[in-house]
Amino acid sequence: MDIVAACKGWLRSGVMAAVVVLACVGGARSALAQEVVAKEVDLSSSLFTIEDLENLDAAVSLSKDQREAALELMRGGMARARAIALRSARKAMDMEEDEMETFDAEDMEKFQKRMEEFQESEKKKNEELLAVEKGVMEELKLLLEGAQAEEGWAKFERSRRRLLLQGVVQTVAMAAQSGDDPYGGMGMMMGMSGGMPELVGTLRASKLGSEDIKAIAEPLEMYETTMDTLVKEYRSLASPLLTKGSGGIYGMAMAFAQDGEAKPGVDGEKLKDLMQRMRVTHVRHARMVEDKLSGDARERFVRQRLRQEFQWRWQPSRRDPQVRAVLRLRSLTEQQKAEIDRLIKATDSKLIESAAKGLAKQDEDVLSDKKSDPENPWADMQSPEAMERAKDEAKLRKQLAKDVVALLNESQRNAFETGIENDDDLKTQFEKRRHGQSMWERMGEMYGEDYNPWGMSDDQEEVP
Repeated sequence: MDIVAACKGWLRSGVMAAVVVLACVGGARSALAQEVVAKEVDLSSSLFTIEDLENLDAAVSLSKDQREAALELMRGGMARARAIALRSARKAMDMEEDEMETFDAEDMEKFQKRMEEFQESEKKKNEELLAVEKGVMEELKLLLEGAQAEEGWAKFERSRRRLLLQGVVQTVAMAAQSGDDPYGGMGMMMGMSGGMPELVGTLRASKLGSEDIKAIAEPLEMYETTMDTLVKEYRSLASPLLTKGSGGIYGMAMAFAQDGEAKPGVDGEKLKDLMQRMRVTHVRHARMVEDKLSGDARERFVRQRLRQEFQWRWQPSRRDPQVRAVLRLRSLTEQQKAEIDRLIKATDSKLIESAAKGLAKQDEDVLSDKKSDPENPWADMQSPEAMERAKDEAKLRKQLAKDVVALLNESQRNAFETGIENDDDLKTQFEKRRHGQSMWERMGEMYGEDYNPWGMSDDQEEVP
């Protein structure tokens, strides 16, 4: 535990954490070979998140001091990664603006040079991120006692390898490209629903209790070991793509943009077959987990699966525009808020039950290896069953809006109908000029600053 004692005095702020990572990583102990993935999947500012701390704790049972030190090491790594990613993104924006200033559609040599400069910038970014990841991983292991490292470190490294799942769909799409059909791979990717999910992350977001975690321990361990075997196979098979040039998805995209040809040494058909096995593995174990859960725990798990795997077809009712407009009223009493929450939860339970039928159909399609229609990647969303579910869900949402508005008094109803609750609101809205505003900005002001016209859940979605 000497590394904890050596660094503990410095681990007190997000700013100092970034410095501590450098100081601790450069310590006297010899470098350790640890699992790193930053060059094979584009993580950028999410190089380390709370999920990594949770995975480490679950793998090795951190003490209080170890958890505090691990938290600051990961926060420091995240801070450095954000700085690296932001610098790279801003440089790319500058390059794009320079290109627009001197744009010449006929000057392909200049365009090629720009692409090479961008790839070199991305390569540098990924190398820097890799160095940060390597350093943090080394220091995290040094925090552990011998028995902890021996018993649990390999499990934590498995969780880091599963981060490669985030890039599988794009990698397969790139491998499927050809000169005759340069967008064929991307069409296949669009046919995927929600990309390649990761079951442990879904469960972490579900906030299960200790008893529920014990109940799902066996299928979860089966999932981790089986998926790890597939991830290693994927890493080996896709290596020419994952490590070529700048590395990561953006680097791959730039490499393909230049020639539109699949890269030598990458078997696109084998990659597609492997991706299907990954999807089947996920679905089978997700179903095992769901069978072990009940009540609120099961509903929270299904909710998170819908959020990850059923995008565009699911959103919690709290995000419906009329409900949001009521919730923003400052004059709501505690009693009103409690009743609105009750109505929302009751409606959400019905909406989840309805959407889960669609998710179950999607699961069956995965298990039967049903191919998506390349001419219409949204066909499943337009099926008679899906349209019927959409109608039923629309009725539920409409009734919820009615019930919520019915709770308002006359003054609150007027504020709901006008979007103006008091004289200050009236003055503020009147003094906002239409000059320079787009239609979407005006809608955003009507529905709230975070209005999302596409109805997708964001990272701020609350989990009941």
